[in-house]
Amino acid sequence: MKSPLLYCLLALCITAGAQPAFTLVNAQARNCVFDAKRNKLYATVSSLDAVYGNSLVQVNPLTAMVERSLVIGSNPTKLTLTRDTNFLYLAFDGISFIKRVNLNTFTIDQTIALGSGAPGSYVAGDIATFALSPDLFVVARKYPNQSPSFAGIAAYYRGAKLPGEITGFTGSTVIESQQDSLIVVGYNAESSNEDITLMRVDTVNGVTQLSQTLHLFMGTDIKMTGSLLYGDNGKVLDPFFSPPTFVGVCNLNDPSSSRVEPDPRSNKLYFATPWGDDLKLNIFQLQSYGQLKDTVYSAAIPSNGFFSPKITSFTRFGDAGLAIIIKGVNNFSSPNAEVDRFLLFNDPTYVGIREQQLNDASVLLYPNPASGKVSITLLSHQLMSVVLTDAVSHDLHTVVTSNEQVELPLSGYAPGLYFVRVQTKNGTLTKKLIVR
Repeated sequence: MKSPLLYCLLALCITAGAQPAFTLVNAQARNCVFDAKRNKLYATVSSLDAVYGNSLVQVNPLTAMVERSLVIGSNPTKLTLTRDTNFLYLAFDGISFIKRVNLNTFTIDQTIALGSGAPGSYVAGDIATFALSPDLFVVARKYPNQSPSFAGIAAYYRGAKLPGEITGFTGSTVIESQQDSLIVVGYNAESSNEDITLMRVDTVNGVTQLSQTLHLFMGTDIKMTGSLLYGDNGKVLDPFFSPPTFVGVCNLNDPSSSRVEPDPRSNKLYFATPWGDDLKLNIFQLQSYGQLKDTVYSAAIPSNGFFSPKITSFTRFGDAGLAIIIKGVNNFSSPNAEVDRFLLFNDPTYVGIREQQLNDASVLLYPNPASGKVSITLLSHQLMSVVLTDAVSHDLHTVVTSNEQVELPLSGYAPGLYFVRVQTKNGTLTKKLIVR
C-alpha cells in the first residue's frame, strides 16, 4: 500500500485552514481509468492536444506526469480495463472501430470493426468487460451526430461479433457489467423513457434481453458496485429486484451536473460537480447514504471562456486519489475550441490504512456456480490464504499465497453448497460457492 504522504506530491495535504488543492495533468484527456496492479492512470487524449493528440497516455499518479503515449486513432473517448488488468478496450468518436491495447507490451493487439446500420456507421458509446475472459466485451453502439444516437447493444468474443444483439433505436446509452456474472445493466439517458435494461451475455449466442423497466431516472450516467446501481443524480437502484427499486438517495445541491464514483474499499460514494469557477466534491457513506463532507476546490475551472463545463470522467485511484476530467468550450478562441482539464487531488476525508476494508465487492468469485475449478480475485487487496469449506465449516482445501488471484480445484467434490474463506491483512471474508 502506498503511503498517503506520497499523494501530497499531487495534491496538497488538507490541513487546518489550508485551501484544498489539486494538480493539473498536462494532457487534454477525455476519459481515464486506474490500473491498481501497475499503479498507473491511463487516459484517452483529444485530437486538439498539441503533444498527445489522438493518443493513449500512461500517467504516474504520484507525479501527475505523462510517462509514455501511444497513437491509437481519431478522437478516442471511453476506455475500459479488463478484469485481469492486462488489456484496455478503447472507443472512438472518429472511427467505427474498437481497439484493444495490451498493457504488458503497450501496443494495439486487436482492431474490431463495429459495422453500420441504415443511418450510417456505428461508433462505441460505452464498453463493458467481464471476469470470465478478457476476450469478451459488450458495446453500446451509437450513431455520431444524431439524436437520439443509440443504435443497439452487441457482444464480441475473440474479436468476432456474436449473433445475438439488440438492434435499432433500442438499448442503452451507458452499460455496466456485474462483477462475477455475465449480466449487463443498461441505462437509457437520452430519451424520456429513462429505462433500465437487464441483459445476459454468453460467448456463443451473444446478448439476450431479460427485462426492461421504464421511467427510472438516474441522471446521465451510472456506476455499478456489487448488485447496486449508483446514478449521478444521487439515486441508488437495485436493478435485480422485481421490479427494479430505488433503495436510497444522496441529497445533492445540483444533481443535474454531477458525476458519481462509488468506492467499496473505503465504503464511500463520491459526487463531483462543476460549481461556477470551482469544483464541488460531495462524499457520502456508501451503504447508509449519510453525508461525510462537502469540499470546494477553488479555480478548478478557468473563468476565462470555459463555458458549460461537464465532467466526462471521475475515477478513484490508490489509497486516497481522485481523478476528474472536465470538458468545456473556450469562447475566446476562434473557432471555439474544446478544453479538457485533467485534475488529480486527494480525498479530504482519508484517514489512513483502516479505510481499506475487505468487503463483498472487493472479492471476485468466478464462475459461481462452478465445476472443475473456481477463481478467486481480490481487488486492491493482497491475499494471505484461501480456504474451501463445506456447509458445516470443515476445511477441505487451503491455499497460502501472496498473489492477487488463485484457483481452487473442485474435482471430486459432490454438488452442493460450499464456502470460500478469504484472509488478507485487512480482514477475513467468507463467500458462498455452489458446486455443480
